[in-house]
Amino acid sequence: MSRFFIPSTVDGAPHQILVFDVIYDSYWEEDVTGQSINVALALVPDDEVLVRINCLGGSHKEGVAIYNALASHKGKVTVRIEGYACSMAVVIACAGDHVEMYETALGMTHKSAVWESGNADDLRAAAEMLDLADQSQAKAIARKTGKTEAEALLLLDTQRDTWHSADDMKAIGIVDAVIIPEKFSALLDKKGASALVEDEGAAIIAKALVPAAVLATLDAAPGALGYRITGHKILAMKTEEEVPAVVPPVVPPVEPAEPAEPAEPAEPVVPPVVPPVIPVAPVAVLPVDPVVAERQRGQSIRAMAKKHGLQPDDDLVNTLINDGVTALQAGPMIMAVAKSIGDHTLTTPNNPNLPHAEAQNHGWDAAYKKR
Repeated sequence: MSRFFIPSTVDGAPHQILVFDVIYDSYWEEDVTGQSINVALALVPDDEVLVRINCLGGSHKEGVAIYNALASHKGKVTVRIEGYACSMAVVIACAGDHVEMYETALGMTHKSAVWESGNADDLRAAAEMLDLADQSQAKAIARKTGKTEAEALLLLDTQRDTWHSADDMKAIGIVDAVIIPEKFSALLDKKGASALVEDEGAAIIAKALVPAAVLATLDAAPGALGYRITGHKILAMKTEEEVPAVVPPVVPPVEPAEPAEPAEPAEPVVPPVVPPVIPVAPVAVLPVDPVVAERQRGQSIRAMAKKHGLQPDDDLVNTLINDGVTALQAGPMIMAVAKSIGDHTLTTPNNPNLPHAEAQNHGWDAAYKKR
């Protein structure tokens, strides 16, 4: 039962009936059925109920039973379309004393359909049954909208499903009010608007005082002079007695200021003693020739390598120069390689005639392996 019925925990608040599943009597799944809704209503025979709909439709048999149960309920029935109201869900909505629909929700109407097989007599009988089902839908829609059954039948398109926006559903007469979520529609601060109840009147605001951006989101009623905001509801006001006149704000006159008393003479300000500035002769800065500087960098690195026993043109020295390493940065690297070469003699037991250049390369590799 909790799947379909939410009893109210606040005195005076309506109980909730959820039509959020397919309208069908299934053996395997717990869909919305006439039995489940009747059991829920039997628990609160005289209380107000809020029927919340988000349903793609379903069985005509179960939908008609739900419609009649709601239409026969003694308490007030408010229907709120929150998502989709398709096919038989539209018929169920017509049972509401007051039907409201979110501005982003959708409705859909169509003629009844059935999967049927058999001979010609079977198919003719199925067609006759479908005509009766369409007339049943039309009766419910006509009862809610005030249209004739023939006019209601025109909503059930013979070629395709017909989708309706919330405004379309209101224009048809199935929906009484289009809901804009409170945080998007309230013209008062949220705390003030949510604290008001219907009997308190909330606020009456002349149309001229409503911001244009907010006015565009409202359902502009023909001839509306203003709007009465009650909780999350916005009602159009059409009589001058109901709407306050637009009175320009009263600006209080500006009184001339009294002449100020003359101020007492201020004590003289003694300027601080500033020591004299001794001029300093500028130091001449000679321009640096980048070609000369680059040549000097290379010469310094080669001289440093030669000083530590390396060949000035070996791979290490050329790499340091080509990579743009400064002479200051190259020093530790050259000393590390020189020390490694010292640790690995130029002649080894296995290579007594190792050339000097190969010994240096051997030492370089060993130096990097040790780091």
